[in-house]
Amino acid sequence: MLMHATSSLCGPTTNVICPASATPLPRTALCSKLAVRPSALQQTVPAAASQEVLGHIGACLRAKPPAYANGPRRKRPVRLQPSWAVLPGSMSDAPAAQTNIKPGALLHALPAAGCNSDEVYLEVLSVWDPNSSSFTAAWQGRLLKLTSDGEHLVASRIGTYPDPNDRSLALLPGWGAILRTLAPKLETLTWQRLQLNSVQVVTHLQQFKEQVEAQPQAWCKGTGPSDPAPTGLAYQLLNAGELLALCAGHRGMVMVQLYVGWGGKGGAPPPQPVFNPYVATLAIQIAARKDTAVTMSQAPGGLGLTALIAADKDPYRSWAKYLAGINAQAAVVADSPFYKLLIGRMLGYDEDNIRHHIKASNGPAQPSPQVAAAVEDELKAISRKKPSLPWNIPSRGRKKG
Repeated sequence: MLMHATSSLCGPTTNVICPASATPLPRTALCSKLAVRPSALQQTVPAAASQEVLGHIGACLRAKPPAYANGPRRKRPVRLQPSWAVLPGSMSDAPAAQTNIKPGALLHALPAAGCNSDEVYLEVLSVWDPNSSSFTAAWQGRLLKLTSDGEHLVASRIGTYPDPNDRSLALLPGWGAILRTLAPKLETLTWQRLQLNSVQVVTHLQQFKEQVEAQPQAWCKGTGPSDPAPTGLAYQLLNAGELLALCAGHRGMVMVQLYVGWGGKGGAPPPQPVFNPYVATLAIQIAARKDTAVTMSQAPGGLGLTALIAADKDPYRSWAKYLAGINAQAAVVADSPFYKLLIGRMLGYDEDNIRHHIKASNGPAQPSPQVAAAVEDELKAISRKKPSLPWNIPSRGRKKG
């Protein structure tokens, strides 16, 4: 019997012109997800690559981005030859796993010494029999089939996830074409034999959703000076938590880096933050909602693609269009205090946390009163609507949008 996780958890080249009151701001500073906290979207980018990206974005702030989808389209799905890996850890050694491995479960494994990965997270997509002895899971853009032989879990790569030819990717324009270019690179990578010491269920998408709804601030306010940087599972689930907070109405907009085009080594594609657990699944689900709007932001030169997923009402809808107009990328951090403050407010971060980050990176005098005033003027110019959360609970006497 094949069970799929099909139900949605989220319900139905010009210069930067700064306002006259602002102090001059660097043109090379544009922009991305505010680095209020170490985000799952913010990659460690080599200095040369980072300058290349910022240079392109700074020089082409409002240039027409390349059309990713104009290339030839494959009519047939990419076919991958199975590559095998044995995952030690009998299902009988973890009785809870047999009952909890179901669509939406997240498995964690600790590889033995010598494996290139410190830890492995597998997002279960479907279960092929009631005893959970065979199932499919997503791992780093790969679709795996895992089967228990009584002593081990044996994983075979059977495709990519998401499927580049899935029609639902049309909701995120340009991403399918990029995935089609990534698929052969994932196929030709040398398969590392995954010797795992343990395989266990660490959470489930429904359980995680309930956690975010109960305590949304962890995925909304950003990180303050005394907050520890997220690590391990918290780091892996950071962007997914932001998306679930958006679903619950506690955030008005979230940025998702669908493609990072810099930082790869040895012909291998760079790490893609969208392959972190649940991110791709949730992005596709939320993009299909009638009360959300998706605006794509393409970095010049094909260096990146970000989805700005927002409530389909102002000011969030207008803010997303503004960020797309300046080629904002979630994995590139803004340099200037102006854009840090502007984007931080658009993303709904706590004001104290935004200012703490700006002072730490731009000096204790920032943001200056002039910069703060310029940000206020810019926000008013973009939209006269005031942000109101939860955005999905209409106020009496107010019209939508």
